[in-house]
Amino acid sequence: MEYRDSIRKMADYINENFVAEVPRNPYYPEKTAYDCFKNMGNEASRMIPITTTYLILNSIMGKNTLIEGGSGTAKTHLASVVASTLSQLPYEFFERRKITGIPGVSVNDIYATTDLAELQKGKDVAFLYQSAYSPTLIIDELNRFDEFAQNKIREGIASHVWQYANHSWKIPGQIVIATINPETYGGTFILNENLIDNFSLVLEPPYFNLIVHEDIVLNSRFKVKEKLGLEKLVDKLDFFYERNKNNCSDILKKISEIQDETIKKFEERGVPFVHNGKLEIIRNEINGIEIDPEARLFIYSMLSEANWSKQFGRVRYEDPRSNSSHDRNYVQFLNKESFAGRVLQDLESTTKMIAWYSGKEKADSEDVKGAFIYTTPRRIKPHAEFYQECLNANRNLPINHEMARKLIETAWSNFVDFKGARNENLSFQRCREAIIRLQKGDHTGAVDVLEKTDHPLASTILEAIAVNSLKNKQKNR
Repeated sequence: MEYRDSIRKMADYINENFVAEVPRNPYYPEKTAYDCFKNMGNEASRMIPITTTYLILNSIMGKNTLIEGGSGTAKTHLASVVASTLSQLPYEFFERRKITGIPGVSVNDIYATTDLAELQKGKDVAFLYQSAYSPTLIIDELNRFDEFAQNKIREGIASHVWQYANHSWKIPGQIVIATINPETYGGTFILNENLIDNFSLVLEPPYFNLIVHEDIVLNSRFKVKEKLGLEKLVDKLDFFYERNKNNCSDILKKISEIQDETIKKFEERGVPFVHNGKLEIIRNEINGIEIDPEARLFIYSMLSEANWSKQFGRVRYEDPRSNSSHDRNYVQFLNKESFAGRVLQDLESTTKMIAWYSGKEKADSEDVKGAFIYTTPRRIKPHAEFYQECLNANRNLPINHEMARKLIETAWSNFVDFKGARNENLSFQRCREAIIRLQKGDHTGAVDVLEKTDHPLASTILEAIAVNSLKNKQKNR
């Protein structure tokens, strides 16, 4: 509870001083603030600034976040504020040290280069730019890098190892917050699929209300320097870096010293923060949240629908849309490609994150639905008709988030039956019966029930029975 309160204070402080955001209900993000206020009674009390809060929580979880939206919507500003507060480094550190996308740049324009002075002495020495040492690396306009640059950046993001020529540097524990503009903007490129998959959340910008937030919008740039700024400390770090740029360990040590000085200043100024040394405790608390059995069954059901079809088996991008009547009501009929294992990792992490922040002892299906909307937007490969349906619908979410919402809504409708009466769906009754039989050791009875069940989840369970049976036989050879 102590840490939840601290994070709430951080989010409120950020939204009251630096980056205004209209709160929404995390379980119904498609509804407007007024809809929640007017129609949802006590539900209105659950409204939070979703972009700010999820960015803080996902960063605490040690995961990367992508913020997608138009120019001037405070994406990079919010990233710098959150990074400063969580890392306890001056705002100017992130303002100066972000990596900014530029078409046609080479690697030594991005994060590392050869030391020419040492090269003239016959020594092959290279150094990382100061930005790459940041505990929170901010990449602005990521989709303005071309394919080659995106691939090089992906290597660093995925492994925390930055490579240049014959040199490499490991920056442990680093997280990335990246922003992108709409891909219709000039000078943008399509984001590399492998690069996108390293971002566990995709958020929209923190939209503000003209009437309520006018003062914050007009004055945030001045106030952020007053509260989070320590320009002289950053100048001191720059001076140190210029004389020690080839010594990775010394630079990391100096950054740690700057953090200690920043903490003292934040405390003096009354800036609420969670000490960076305590983030692992919060991570462990969140990871310790259980997902209740019904919610886990829903996850398995949804992913089974997304990843399996009667006509083609595994759903592969190159396959045409299934013609089987067995597939028409399931998620895979809307989406061209299966979800990879990383989606399951990020979905479970975000589900626990939302449940923990909401004060629940266990994560439930509502948390799963809320998490899915923000973990999958850039991982959906929609069929054309589904894309057009979402594009032209009345909606309060960006198109990619709306597609995610519609997918999880479809899976949920299937899970609870179209009549809305839980446990009256015959397919799920049978799946539950089979799981109970398996738990009692009745494999034959479970198989008999599942073979009569027309749902992708039944196929997933049957496959699991086969795999586990083969494993046991191989062990007993």
